Amino acid sequence: MLFSSFVRLLLTSYPQLPLTLFHSTAQGALRAGPNASPPLNMYRALVFNGVFVVTAASMIFLIRGVQKRKQLDELKLQEALSAHDR
Repeated sequence: MLFSSFVRLLLTSYPQLPLTLFHSTAQGALRAGPNASPPLNMYRALVFNGVFVVTAASMIFLIRGVQKRKQLDELKLQEALSAHDR
């Protein structure tokens, strides 16, 4: 009970935590072996990180936000100006 409460609190406070843990674990798993040249290099982890960053950065072109508050403020301003002119 205490553990599940702690996990729930942790995930609500840090929603990016599962992605961070996955990313760190994947980079560690992509490390080259001791017989590689140079030993234990992280070239594959660097490629993984680059693909991850490019993919995440390209999401900016796919996501479109709508400024509802700005639209509401402009509507209220127009209503106030039209009521003032009467």
